[in-house]
Amino acid sequence: MSPTNRKARSGSTPPGARDPASPSGHGRPNHLRSTELFGSGSEVIIEHNDREYRLRMTAQGKLILTA
Repeated sequence: MSPTNRKARSGSTPPGARDPASPSGHGRPNHLRSTELFGSGSEVIIEHNDREYRLRMTAQGKLILTA
């Protein structure tokens, strides 16, 4: 069974809700496709704790995160 099918079947926790069964209490991690992040580009800036991080996609399709 693919992760997508497993996700659709479980349905016990509404999207965005906390999953009390999760050890961290944060539920499932957000699932994003790289195309949602990058669009037609190959680089995005992510702000975290007042710092900027650069996420780049290489020509080989790998990801590199730098501070």
